[in-house]
Formats: sequence, C-alpha cells, structure tokens
Amino acid sequence: MKIDIIRSSPYVEIIEQPASNGSRFRYKCEHKSNAPIHGVNSTSEKKTFPSIRIIRYRGRAKITVSCVTKDGPYRPHPYNLVGGRRCKHGVYTVEVSSENITKNIYINIDCI
Repeated sequence: MKIDIIRSSPYVEIIEQPASNGSRFRYKCEHKSNAPIHGVNSTSEKKTFPSIRIIRYRGRAKITVSCVTKDGPYRPHPYNLVGGRRCKHGVYTVEVSSENITKNIYINIDCI
C-alpha cells in the first residue's frame, strides 16, 4: 500500500540539467557578471535551458530556484540568480497552473 501512495504522489522530474561551463569565478579575472545558465544539451547552434516537469499534479504550483553550495550540507551560495521580474533577491520564483507542467527556466547567474 505504501508503494501505491508513492507512485501516485506528485513529483518533479528534471528534463534538462544546467550545463557545467567550467567557470569558477575565484579571481577577478575569471569574473563574468550575468552569465547565462544554459542546459546541458546546448550547442553553439541551438541554445537549450534547464527545464523541469511537475508530474501527477493539477492546480497552481510555485516553482522556486536558487543557488546553493555544491556539497552538503547545502547552504545558500553567494551568487544570485537574475532574470527579469521573476528573480528577486537572487531567487527565481514562478507560479504555474496545469497538469504535468513543463517549465523552461531562463535565468542568469550574477557572480559577485
């Protein structure tokens, strides 16, 4: 019975992970402000973006994305997400409503 509950519960599926671009931003010469976050499948000819899908959920949902440290215990990262009205105080938030929602996340990272 517990397995049936898990199978019927809503969950988030990551359709496309953010690309690792090798940027480290340790020194001022490595600093790139407002660097876009592309998807792992991006090419020079076709840019893709991180995306998620909400499965088995109907109704309004709030998607919240922020930067955290690479290793656990995860903590807020000093870099901020930026990108229009959906990013405030370094956090991307969007409200969506539908069933099996797929959402591309178009954001940049502000490296301070």
